[in-house]
Amino acid sequence: MPVTYDDVGYFNDALVRLEALYRSGGRAFLSTCWLYPPHPPLLTLQTLFAFAVAGPRPWAADATNVIPLTLLLRLFLEYGSRRLPLGICATLAASLLAYPLFALLVLEFRPDAMCALLTAAGGLITVTDTSWMKGERRTLGIIGALLAGALLTKPTLAPVTIAVYGTAVTAAIGLHSHNKADALRAVRLVLVVGGICAFSVLPYYVLVFERLYNYIVVNAFGGNASIWANNALTQSPWTYYLTGPGGHAAVGGQWLTLPLLPVLVS
Repeated sequence: MPVTYDDVGYFNDALVRLEALYRSGGRAFLSTCWLYPPHPPLLTLQTLFAFAVAGPRPWAADATNVIPLTLLLRLFLEYGSRRLPLGICATLAASLLAYPLFALLVLEFRPDAMCALLTAAGGLITVTDTSWMKGERRTLGIIGALLAGALLTKPTLAPVTIAVYGTAVTAAIGLHSHNKADALRAVRLVLVVGGICAFSVLPYYVLVFERLYNYIVVNAFGGNASIWANNALTQSPWTYYLTGPGGHAAVGGQWLTLPLLPVLVS
């Protein structure tokens, strides 16, 4: 497929940085990151890796999306196998590969859907795997890594990402705390993991704070707000991602019938 829309900008940005590295060395490359921080840091890192290995070919950058998708499928298998036989989990994971959204993630190179996947995965694990509330380090590490990954995949969605995680944490503590001591211990763990995540992403956010703030304000409340705003009184916002254009591209009509399958089988 030809490169389209935002993908062109991401590829060109990575090529400029890579050329600075090849022509002028590491110091020049780092100066581009300092003077002109990338819009999506992790996506730029993926592109740099792909172009450094395979040359400036769009398919190379698209192919690197397989890396985070593989990690997410690995998490799916791990958590699914706790309640279902491994064979069934593997079949379900293989079925996910046919999901239209996964195809879009490989054919297109933009951070929105990947950020949504990382955020959703982290939120679900936070609510469903309560071992983190007991201090289980591996679960805490997974949740923290997914949060940091989402924040560095699509920084302009940081308020939404933090809101989703905050809601998930609040729900987990409210649903699974047996007493005040449990709740306080969970809050302390949240503060520790949140602090580590903040420390890891803070250097980037300090560099781009003014640009990021202006972008969010202009698009959410300023001159471009009317472009992105949805009218909740109309049907379109509620159906766009199910039966509308977004749903056809990312979900597909046949997938909407899957929830009916258990009912029909039973």
